[in-house]
Amino acid sequence: MGIEIKGDKEFKALLQKLLAQYPEVLDMALDDTADAISLAAQRIVPVDTGRLRSSINVRREYLAKTIGTNVEYAAFVEFGTPIGTGENGGPMPFLRPAFQTNKGRVSEFVIANLP
Repeated sequence: MGIEIKGDKEFKALLQKLLAQYPEVLDMALDDTADAISLAAQRIVPVDTGRLRSSINVRREYLAKTIGTNVEYAAFVEFGTPIGTGENGGPMPFLRPAFQTNKGRVSEFVIANLP
């Protein structure tokens, strides 16, 4: 089971504009943004043994970054389940809030990486 979070329309439109003008700078900015999202997710993920927290990572490809985990129960923590995490098995999101909080930083990182 996997979790996939994709950007909203405004975020994607911003990325398209940056891609047209500065593809290398955009790639570096996406690296920095993915790192910020990953660190934020690690800070807010609920911790029992620490396995889920330590598994959150960034997979890097040119102009494509994936923040995720290979821990099987991550989706249950993020979205909830009838038994398990949270009060009464309710969701305890960590990836979605980390993404929402940090997605806008890509423009900050573009400026920081401009030649």
